[in-house]
Amino acid sequence: MWANITWAQWQKTSYPMKVLPNRARYRIPHCIYDNYFFLSPGTSSTLYRSSDYGFTWQDISFNKKGFVQSIFHTGNFVIGSFSKGASYGGPDTITGVYRSSDNGDTWERIRDSSFRGCLFLFDDGNKLYGDLSSGGMASSSDNGDTWMKYQTSMSGPFTNSLIRNGNYLYAANSNGGVYRSLDSALTWQTFDTDVSSWILNDLIGIGSTLFTSYGLYRSDDSAEHWRQIKLPYNISYLSTSKNFIFAAGDRWDTADMHVLSSGDKGNSFREITDNLQGSQLNLLAVSNDYLYAGTDSGLWRRPLAELGVPTEVTAGYSVGDLLAVQAYDNFSRNEIVFEFRVLKEMSIDIHIYDQLGRVIFTHGSQERLEFGKHQVAINSLSLPKGPLYGRIISNLGESQTVKLIHY
Repeated sequence: MWANITWAQWQKTSYPMKVLPNRARYRIPHCIYDNYFFLSPGTSSTLYRSSDYGFTWQDISFNKKGFVQSIFHTGNFVIGSFSKGASYGGPDTITGVYRSSDNGDTWERIRDSSFRGCLFLFDDGNKLYGDLSSGGMASSSDNGDTWMKYQTSMSGPFTNSLIRNGNYLYAANSNGGVYRSLDSALTWQTFDTDVSSWILNDLIGIGSTLFTSYGLYRSDDSAEHWRQIKLPYNISYLSTSKNFIFAAGDRWDTADMHVLSSGDKGNSFREITDNLQGSQLNLLAVSNDYLYAGTDSGLWRRPLAELGVPTEVTAGYSVGDLLAVQAYDNFSRNEIVFEFRVLKEMSIDIHIYDQLGRVIFTHGSQERLEFGKHQVAINSLSLPKGPLYGRIISNLGESQTVKLIHY
């Protein structure tokens, strides 16, 4: 029955447009955890913070430490590396590594001498790793209190992506190649493969399978061999949730933006760009049951459930006090069913529209709905077949609209 659901597609958030620059191939540094979402503008010392899953934003400037190279959450801290100057990641612009224990209200500088010239930070769930402009890396096992510095055999100082998958740590290098470490980045292996000469952007793992981009490549043997997944797009960004892959890039010939999804480890993809606006994408991230996309038109989000990813509708799925609505055609009982959650007591009306936007059905109730999950079933015998739109409107002034197919 759930195969009949169609959703409301991409939602544009209120994130200020000016902080999503049209900067080819450079991802916007971001950090998502719990109900906080930090996203760097990449153009100034301003950092924006959201406490409602990326829908509204607060400007939290922090004394001109520079723009954010990387930022993430670990333990009780938010940690970020910062730089000054116009260049993105230039070694001579590094200003330092800072951390915050109060969700970005105040910041302290990490002054360990091993950590000077940090370009990018990574967290594999056990340790923090810093990519140093002088070459080599530094690591910390105590949320940044102390660091150990060491040289690596990787080519150049620029690591674009670092993940832990199974027993190995993997790093995608901007000078080409995917490196593998069994001893927490002390020593690295690389292999003479098809990806050794490519500037690699993202690296993700699903089970024992790895994927990397520029373009899209897949490895089933711990990065020793790679095969190209041929797509008509130049894939630059990857993200994952459950067993789903999300990939974004542009066409080789026209440079228009595309977002794709795959639920079978890259064997097949479908287009999910739909109503997403913009000509260039510089962020693709998954968190809190949403897929986020940053384009030169702003920051957008889309519920993972509508893309087929198994999720639970929770309080983290909210735009306001009326939570994300889903609707489906229970044709065996001649019903259209609406399911939703509310965060506070309210009453609701339901309107159903045809493809021309005309109201063809209304359902109103003065019944007060309490906090929790609710379901409303509407007799569908009098409704026309085909695409319809359902809108739930609360007495608090909130509304959500979904598209559905009536069979």
